[in-house]
Amino acid sequence: MIKNLLCPRCGHPLREELNTLFCVSCLATWYKINGIPYFGDEHDKYRNQDISKFLCVAESDGWDKALYEFVYKKSKFSKIPKEDQRISDWKYLLPAHRDRFTLVIGCGHSTVPIMLADISKKVFAVDSSWKNIMFLNIRKDQQKVKNIFPIYLQRGLSLPFARKSFDLISLNSNHWDKKRSASFYNYVLYLHSLLKPDGVLQLNLNNRLAASHILNPSDKYSSYDIFTYQKIFRMVGFANIRYYAPLPYHNESPLFVVPLENTQSLIYFFRNLFPLFDMVSPEVKRSYALEYSIAKIGIRLMLFFRLAKLFKIFVPGFIIFARK
Repeated sequence: MIKNLLCPRCGHPLREELNTLFCVSCLATWYKINGIPYFGDEHDKYRNQDISKFLCVAESDGWDKALYEFVYKKSKFSKIPKEDQRISDWKYLLPAHRDRFTLVIGCGHSTVPIMLADISKKVFAVDSSWKNIMFLNIRKDQQKVKNIFPIYLQRGLSLPFARKSFDLISLNSNHWDKKRSASFYNYVLYLHSLLKPDGVLQLNLNNRLAASHILNPSDKYSSYDIFTYQKIFRMVGFANIRYYAPLPYHNESPLFVVPLENTQSLIYFFRNLFPLFDMVSPEVKRSYALEYSIAKIGIRLMLFFRLAKLFKIFVPGFIIFARK
């Protein structure tokens, strides 16, 4: 059961009666659909035929079959969704804490909230896609996961939680709603307020200086370089900040997660692990052909001139842990 939710419009407490949520201040009315808080306007516009079929298959034949068919259909158009258990492997970099309250912003295909349920007392998963929220609800029930609480939140509304509610907040840059705040700084400041003392903000963020951004500067999810991120997190008030490079990309299932502050680890990765990319399948090689070629040239130059420290400037993206 989800208790103590706030109105996403005015931030005041909500009162629940049956499947209805009333705001005691602005008198806004919200509903629960299939037990899920639905903070949006119209429900039907999010249920087109493809979404209905996908969710029906998940309910009748299992979430895994529905996801397999979805991926198979996308693969015909070379649009393979790249999400598996590895996308949440960063959880092993967190300290043990079974009583943590976790917030996941952006469910994807449920992998991150499902995996974080193992290391959390409660996981609140917020998404602006009704398909993602419903799929998570089906998947958690079929996998008998009891401590995940999905919430649908329409874009532009504030998160319905009080200050200092969470021990961990996980955010992927693809799910940062830029309409919700005037700047990345303001949004990070807002998330900082939702964390308890010693709480951790985990982010998957793009790198403005990465080759992928330089080749495609119109990428709307690109934000800043590592130095600007450092400045923003320190200005907000985060004290302990760690940076990792998920390779080959930050917003897909990584093959490697490399610490960026340890030069010896970087050198070991360049010399012994990076060549393993040559062993991947031909399909994967074709997918990363240009990026891999650029990376090979850059790594050879960095090793030859002993400039491994510069690697953190040009990585495709970051996994960042910022402790309050």
